[in-house]
Amino acid sequence: MSRVKIGFNVSVPQQIEKSRNFVISLTGNPFYAMPIPALADITLAVDALEVAYIEALNRDKEKKRIMRIRRRALKELIVKLADYVQTQSGGDEEIRPLSKIK
Repeated sequence: MSRVKIGFNVSVPQQIEKSRNFVISLTGNPFYAMPIPALADITLAVDALEVAYIEALNRDKEKKRIMRIRRRALKELIVKLADYVQTQSGGDEEIRPLSKIK
């Protein structure tokens, strides 16, 4: 039984895209009716990271620090979501949508 991999050792824009794809893949999925954390919480964290990333493009140190904080917060949520998916799927890769996202 393999574990759900989140593959977050990528750039911030890729993390944002991946996280949005996680939300899309779980929305309305009957195997994951009540995800933990809630998909709305993940969406808020993704949106916050995206804003922070855009603001940090000017290389302002404080804005980059805020972006790193938001990046860590999103990763923590995604790790919890991956644990939820792992538990709900019982390790069955056929019903694990997170495993299929590149």
